[in-house]
Amino acid sequence: MYNVAILARTLAKQFKLSQQQRLLTQDVAFSFRLHEVSSIAFSDSQQKKLRETHTQAQIGQLVRDAIAEVLDQDPELRDVLFAYYDDPCSTIEYGIVWFADKVQEVLFFLGQLYRGNRFLVAPLVLELKKLENRYGDLVEAFPNQDWDNVMRYVVMEVVEKTHSLNLDDALEETQGLLDFFERARELNLLQASEEDPSDGA
Repeated sequence: MYNVAILARTLAKQFKLSQQQRLLTQDVAFSFRLHEVSSIAFSDSQQKKLRETHTQAQIGQLVRDAIAEVLDQDPELRDVLFAYYDDPCSTIEYGIVWFADKVQEVLFFLGQLYRGNRFLVAPLVLELKKLENRYGDLVEAFPNQDWDNVMRYVVMEVVEKTHSLNLDDALEETQGLLDFFERARELNLLQASEEDPSDGA
């Protein structure tokens, strides 16, 4: 499965960005995941606090404290992260990472779903909608880049991983999945002649 950095690097290469732009894309990809950054920021005292936490709120606060600690110690990283989250469509480098992040999340859910965790259908549908929105924003912001290629790959992965699930048509998430495929066809991201995932139901 792609991780964000690998996919971002691949897209930067496909989009024929300059070497400097590719390096910036890679830097953003490596630095923007705040929860990964925070995980390496935990001091011994923070690790002790983590073991003593009992609620999600306590853990969340500890992570936020760790993030703040990292950003205080690395102004350059702080500037990159703030700029990225302020407007991920402001540059092609940020846009690539923003797109790659959501693609990776969708592929992660698909992997878990394919392994039998059927409770992830509803979250998958939500992430697919978010990916669609990012795709639309990026096509508008950077129309000269081919975002379709990766989207077609994701759509076909969704088809493959959900085809044999025999989902109940009465469920809201099943309809959400079918709506996603219909919109993909309208955008020429899925051909009408290709295998219809609803056939497995």
